[in-house]
Amino acid sequence: MSEDVLSVIPADPYWRPERGVGERVAALVAGREPDADHEVSWYDRVTAVDCGGNLERIARFEIEVWNPEREWFTETELAHLGAALGHPVRQIRAHV
Repeated sequence: MSEDVLSVIPADPYWRPERGVGERVAALVAGREPDADHEVSWYDRVTAVDCGGNLERIARFEIEVWNPEREWFTETELAHLGAALGHPVRQIRAHV
C-alpha cells in the first residue's frame, strides 16, 4: 500500500534543533494536519530522507506527515515553522 508523505527538514542538512524546540515545532505541524499521522526523527549523522527518487535530500532532523490532506505547506507556513524552529526549513513531498 502506498502513502503520501510530506517532510519538513532544516535548510542546512547538518543543523539540528534541541529536542524541546523540535517537539514544539512538530506540535505546530500536527496542528496544521490534525487528521494525519506525524513522526519526528532525530539522526546522529546526516541521513538520506525517505523521499522517493529525490535522494539529494539529507538531514539530521525531520518531521514527517503521513497522508496529509494537502499537497504542500505554503511559503508563509514554512516561514512560520522555520521561525519557531530557529532555522529556515524546506519541504519534501513523496509517494511511498
